[in-house]
Amino acid sequence: MSIGKKVALGFLLMIFLMVGQGVFSVIMLNHSDNLMMDINTTRVPLAVTSSDLRESIQTSLSALRGWMLLGEDRFLEERADSWARIETSMEKLGQIPVPISDLYIRNRLVGISSRLRTLRSQEDEIEKTVHTVANLPATRMMQEAVDPLAKKIHDAMTRLMHWEGRRALGSQDVVEVKRSKALLKTMADFRGSFDLSLADVRAFLLTGDEHYPDLFKKQWGRNSGAFVTLQRADFTKRQRAVFAMLEENRRSMEIMIQRVMEIRGGNEWNLATWRLSREVVPLARQLEADIKELSDNQRLRMLKDNAELESLLHRSMQVTMLALVVSIIMGLVAAWWLKRQITRPLKKMASRMRRIGKVIQQRGLDDGGSQNSMDAVEAAEEEKTFHIDIKTPDAIGRAADAYNDLVDALRRANRVENAIGAFSRALSSKLDLARLPKLALDTLFENTNAVAGVIYIVREGELEMMASHGLRDVESISDSDHVRRAQRVGQIQRVLYPEDVKVEALLADFHPREVLVLPIDFKDTSLGILVLAAPEPFPEDIEWLLSVFRQNFGLALKNALAHDHLQQIAALDALTGVYNRHFGFSRLSEEFNRAVRTGSALGIIMLDVDHFKPVNDTYGHMVGDRVLVQVAKTARRALRDGDILVRFGGEEFLAILPGASNKDSQDVAERIRHMVAETQVKDGEQEITVTVSLGVTSYPRSDIEHKEDLVRLADDALYTAKTQGRNRVVMAAQSR
Repeated sequence: MSIGKKVALGFLLMIFLMVGQGVFSVIMLNHSDNLMMDINTTRVPLAVTSSDLRESIQTSLSALRGWMLLGEDRFLEERADSWARIETSMEKLGQIPVPISDLYIRNRLVGISSRLRTLRSQEDEIEKTVHTVANLPATRMMQEAVDPLAKKIHDAMTRLMHWEGRRALGSQDVVEVKRSKALLKTMADFRGSFDLSLADVRAFLLTGDEHYPDLFKKQWGRNSGAFVTLQRADFTKRQRAVFAMLEENRRSMEIMIQRVMEIRGGNEWNLATWRLSREVVPLARQLEADIKELSDNQRLRMLKDNAELESLLHRSMQVTMLALVVSIIMGLVAAWWLKRQITRPLKKMASRMRRIGKVIQQRGLDDGGSQNSMDAVEAAEEEKTFHIDIKTPDAIGRAADAYNDLVDALRRANRVENAIGAFSRALSSKLDLARLPKLALDTLFENTNAVAGVIYIVREGELEMMASHGLRDVESISDSDHVRRAQRVGQIQRVLYPEDVKVEALLADFHPREVLVLPIDFKDTSLGILVLAAPEPFPEDIEWLLSVFRQNFGLALKNALAHDHLQQIAALDALTGVYNRHFGFSRLSEEFNRAVRTGSALGIIMLDVDHFKPVNDTYGHMVGDRVLVQVAKTARRALRDGDILVRFGGEEFLAILPGASNKDSQDVAERIRHMVAETQVKDGEQEITVTVSLGVTSYPRSDIEHKEDLVRLADDALYTAKTQGRNRVVMAAQSR
């Protein structure tokens, strides 16, 4: 098609779009007016009035409950106001012009009106029933007599707990502190059961449910038990005076509560409460659900209408803008078409060729400039900035294809160079000895034709496998002559295999054509060995790539080994060589979280050297340190594989036993106790024998929610072992 025909066709298209846009706008405006009328006259009034109706029903029901509980006339006035608002809302709903075809709204309104009449009738009957009940003094007695007494008792107990806490903090005696902690726990139990018993009385007043008096008796029994314990406590004179006042108020309160519950047990009141919970409340909930469904339905339909209206306006604007744009474009299309077909492609190609030329020149400059320039090509290529999209069968199209091929070749070369740089940066930034070999192996697989390999590091003169892929028998590979020779001479060993040699891979068998053995070293120090296997011979330039890898990986591996050594030093106690407290608590957190997650057992042993201070005073601190070292060594021998020993502080140690039940933990503790008692520390001609006391507990049990609970229970058991005579194992007591 000629240029003139294309321009004429464009003008015809412009006229067609303008006429179509006018017709479309008229249709959209008419439909929009209908939607706006429907929203303003039906949807919005229905949604708003329905919300008012729901709120009024909730207020009326709350007022009826309040009047039944407190007997105050203001609740009846509030209920009357609520029903007046309900009637007003129903009148408004009846005046909304609902379309005849909308049967959903009409049926909903009829059902709501019928249920409202039933609700009003049932609430009135409950009000009449409660008017005849003479038991409202129960609530007033609760407010005027019981609640003030309860506040006095609560305040008195709070003061006692405050004084006892200060007493415990100011004491230096361990036994006194333990006694104060037990007394504070009893006080807390007293106050908790006391609050729960009052809550049961209030619930009985509100609902009339017969199981609340039983709950009250249970809580009051717990309260009485705690009170008997407090009566035997060794209080100060000031505490005893407050406790006497608390005892008198408690006796008075017990009598008043019994009177309140007797008054509340009337049959008429129970009947009214039963009807409220079984008839009125479900009916009100059903009404609220119906009204909410009606309101939500109207909101959804209103949102749908608004979305449709917005869509109509948006489409109308799009058509208008499209017609305007097409009108402008078609006026200039003839001149622009020729320019676009010939002039612009040639200018674009020349401009981008000049840019490519600058990049090629920049590669001859310094390394930083070359890298930045080629990175610019790579980043631009991702956005197709250097490509020219010309798909024509003429000479311009063929020139554009040749140019695009050149850009692709430069991009591929740049990616290889960037891969080497990224490889070096990635290795030099890693300090994690567990992840570094795997990263190095994966990077080599990506940049070579190797499909299997293994990396060893040198530990104590032996090769230890750190990462492998595609090979089964990695242990025997470390003993091969090629590996030993590469480690001895410090040079790459290339081994060509004949066709009939077969190596088993991880997923499938393959025939390696070549295996490379590369020693990894740093400053003439052997750090490890790399073995790579490929199904085809490696390219000739592989040794250059591996030399770059060898230098960077050697430095990275040296740093990772140094970092790993520092981490081990930071985790150990300087004297005993076991884990220090900070690292030990970190391991305890890990093992406790694992036990909670998997439901497995976790044992804890807290052990303390008996009479350690006399050892220091008699033989000196250096001998005391030797005793601690010997105890730590003995305990480590007694522990199982996988158990963890931590110096908790001073002469105290903590043993963490993953998977150990109560019985297992106790057996380990007894083994530690016997082995320590049988071990002697020599000081010249004297032989020093020490014993240890041990406290044991294990997870799971109901009173353990955090790792601190484990330590606390084991410490309490250790304290018990000390007080019972030392040199013994005590299991933590089970909670009741």
